[in-house]
Amino acid sequence: MARSYNIALYKISIYPLRKPEDKLVLSDFLNGKDLKNILYEMLKSLCYTPQETSEEEQDEDNDAAETEEGSVDETKVDKAESKYFRIIKKKDEDVLYEKGRCLSGIIESGEFGTEENIVNIKSGKTRKKRVNDALLMPFYFMFQIPENSRVAYLLVERISNIGIYSLLEKRIIKAIKEAIGIEAEDFVVSISPLAIRRIMEKHVAQLGGARKITLERIKSSDLSVSRATNGEISDDDIGNTQIVYTAKRNKMLSILNIFNKYKDERPQIYSVGEVEYADLKFEVLIGGSYHSLSMQDVGKLGTYIEITQDLKYDSTQYPTYESLHRAACNIFDEIDQELNQS
Repeated sequence: MARSYNIALYKISIYPLRKPEDKLVLSDFLNGKDLKNILYEMLKSLCYTPQETSEEEQDEDNDAAETEEGSVDETKVDKAESKYFRIIKKKDEDVLYEKGRCLSGIIESGEFGTEENIVNIKSGKTRKKRVNDALLMPFYFMFQIPENSRVAYLLVERISNIGIYSLLEKRIIKAIKEAIGIEAEDFVVSISPLAIRRIMEKHVAQLGGARKITLERIKSSDLSVSRATNGEISDDDIGNTQIVYTAKRNKMLSILNIFNKYKDERPQIYSVGEVEYADLKFEVLIGGSYHSLSMQDVGKLGTYIEITQDLKYDSTQYPTYESLHRAACNIFDEIDQELNQS
């Protein structure tokens, strides 16, 4: 399956414990602290010094890694997720940029902890990916920390269903807590998906149909399990009742009218005749693969946007920083426009 590229949207705020309405001004809080500076120092800690080795030396290092315990740079390792990550370098230059109130760059990340064969499909030559090796994929990110704002923004790339958000989230919270110091427990660092109505409407307009529709948690006496089984099974034993409608082969069920009807108000209970149900779920094609989308979660359609068609690719067959940054800036312009309107 071909890769798809998306930009996911998040908002960042800091507020006193149990006082979410009292968000701090992120460019100047707690005696002159600036979130931009905190994030920049955190990102700088992910930069590294290249160590060039020959193939023979790499083999020796790999063999030694099997028998010796080496030192690990804890700033670039997430043991819980078995992932290694760092700011990528191009021609020995860190791909990390600071411009005004914007920080952007590329973090490369990959999993370690298993051993696999790597084969050259042309020559058939095979080598090993060792337990301590990680195959690194590049992910774009951008922070926007407006002056005198109580909210900052994170735009981060996802490649198909793979991303670095969870890694970044942990590092952001840790860096802010350390900057606050002994008062850190008195503050909450909130990082949550940002839903943009313009983007949601674009996604809804692009939905051609669903191959499956599911009515969840149905209440109807006609569908009682005790009635259907002549009392052999008790209604009290049932946690959830569903009705599933599946499209004919090579057909799709039209759902655009349903989305347009409920995208602004999503009721707690849907009712059709004597049948009540708590949610609708649709199996739809998003970003080249099928996903289950709940009507209750339709707002999430505004939290990411696909940019595959807007990108240019380099010799690695991954998108260039320049094309990713251009796409992210266009998306942030939409965010800015919507925020200004509201």
